[in-house]
Amino acid sequence: EYCPYSPPPENFEVQHVSIFLRHGDRTPISQTVGTALNASEDLEYWASLLPNLEETSMWDELHPVLPQEISKRPLDLGKEPFGQLTQQGAKECRRVGEDFRSRYIESRQGLLGYTPVTGQLKVRSTNLRRTQQTAQNFLLGLYPPPPEAA
Repeated sequence: EYCPYSPPPENFEVQHVSIFLRHGDRTPISQTVGTALNASEDLEYWASLLPNLEETSMWDELHPVLPQEISKRPLDLGKEPFGQLTQQGAKECRRVGEDFRSRYIESRQGLLGYTPVTGQLKVRSTNLRRTQQTAQNFLLGLYPPPPEAA
């Protein structure tokens, strides 16, 4: 949880913002942690926490990971459900995006427009599905899809 936002003074002009996000809630990365945990025994439970294919397909359609040849083979391909962003993690990231929308789009600063402009926003992620989906969900909060696309 981060501190509540206080607007800057009237004469202050924001010209650039850099945002660094850690991924949202995720499933365990490893199937085992010493002798304390054998997550592979709870495979169904961990899989039940993941977003469904319809949701992830919508994320990929609205905010595709580029270049696509990279997005088709993330480093964690085939390791599901381990190390993946959960439904809760996706919601957390969208909420952060919504907070930034309020701060940088809907506020008097208006640093960003109500619709994305090519070249105005740059998003980077590692080649892990959970971090790509974190970026996608942040963008879904920052620029929500039109009602007919949601």
